[in-house]
Amino acid sequence: MIRRFSSKILSAQKIVVVSLFVVTLLAFVMAPNAQADTISYTLTVANPDLFSQGAGPYGTITVSSVGITGMVWLVSATGSNNFVFGATGTIALNLNLANAGTVILQPFPFCSMTPCTQSGPGNNDGFGTFAFIVNDGPGFSNGGYSSVSFVFTTSNVVSSVSNLLIANDHGATVSAHMALASNAACTGFTADAGRNDASGPSQNPACVSTPEPSSLATGGIGMIGLLLLLGSRRLVKNL
Repeated sequence: MIRRFSSKILSAQKIVVVSLFVVTLLAFVMAPNAQADTISYTLTVANPDLFSQGAGPYGTITVSSVGITGMVWLVSATGSNNFVFGATGTIALNLNLANAGTVILQPFPFCSMTPCTQSGPGNNDGFGTFAFIVNDGPGFSNGGYSSVSFVFTTSNVVSSVSNLLIANDHGATVSAHMALASNAACTGFTADAGRNDASGPSQNPACVSTPEPSSLATGGIGMIGLLLLLGSRRLVKNL
């Protein structure tokens, strides 16, 4: 009887602790003036597949310290120029784990994607290794997300966002897996800076741009004009 009573007390305590944690997170995220420290990164560098769909910029990733503890962090990503996020490696952050300690992605309702899972360290295409990666489901089956947001916590108190993130060995601090909303079959990776090891033209047929009808018509007219010019020269020569 005593053991059962004690276990009930422990269970009740756990429920209270978890409930308080959730309420605290919600209060931090919803509070209009809770973001005390923020850094935004612009995604401007792309691998060949994504670059074939446009030169960018592809979007922004903003990391904010939420609340006053330095242990709760909000990430907001927004696509630019009709580019959307999705699939494996949706958002990758190179966190300074020496400062952050253990990093835990907070589940629904603190992540706007479904599914929403954590992985890392891992490589986002050729942009190097990132300590913390958040993934959506496979592919861009849902058409991608024009915006993404999620919350994660660190076991250590970090004084600022600038002390939370650090550039990796390729010079990139944040990265994303993106596609043009009108061509989600062609996906690629982008980062805020640094180099990409991928080289050469795209191997994905969906990423090969096809000429528009107007371009084809212009090219056809030009070819006809060239043939007429060559024909007239031959005629003059024969005369």
